[in-house]
Amino acid sequence: MCLHVSTYTYTYTYTYTYTYTYTYTYTYTYTYTYTYTYTYTYTYTYTYTYTYTYTYTYTYTYTYTYTHAYTYTYTYTYTYTYTYTYTYTYTHAYTYTYTYTYTYTYTYTHAYTYTYTYTYLHTHTHTRTHTRTHTHTRTRTHTRTHTHTHTRTHTRTHTHTHTRIYTHNINTYVCMWLPLF
Repeated sequence: MCLHVSTYTYTYTYTYTYTYTYTYTYTYTYTYTYTYTYTYTYTYTYTYTYTYTYTYTYTYTYTYTYTHAYTYTYTYTYTYTYTYTYTYTYTHAYTYTYTYTYTYTYTYTHAYTYTYTYTYLHTHTHTRTHTRTHTHTRTRTHTRTHTHTHTRTHTRTHTHTHTRIYTHNINTYVCMWLPLF
């Protein structure tokens, strides 16, 4: 004769955990370039003025001597007629003729002295202009780089739990042998 004594149960639990991590990195780079150009222009103007003055003096002396000999002959003829009338029976007529001859001799001596003085003032002005232009160009370039890094991390955790229950029954029997009568 056998008697059932006990039962054993075994439970097995398996847990699986899966973790997925995703990392996203975004990098933004901004580059700014600034260019500054400075132009300096220097203009120098030089003006030179030259004045030349010339004085010319001319003196002219002229002496003129004139000798004039003039001979003038004048002949004058006058005729006078006188008529006298008397109350008497006498009539007398007289005719007078006069002839005059005049001779004039003129001698003129003229001495002329002329002195002329001429003064010429000549002024010559010369102007020279010199222009010098100096241009200086300076270029400055400024570059600014801005880098922006954005990191996004995405973590996904997947947990898988697997439970397996295993039941094993172990039967224990106690047997007793009884004598047979």
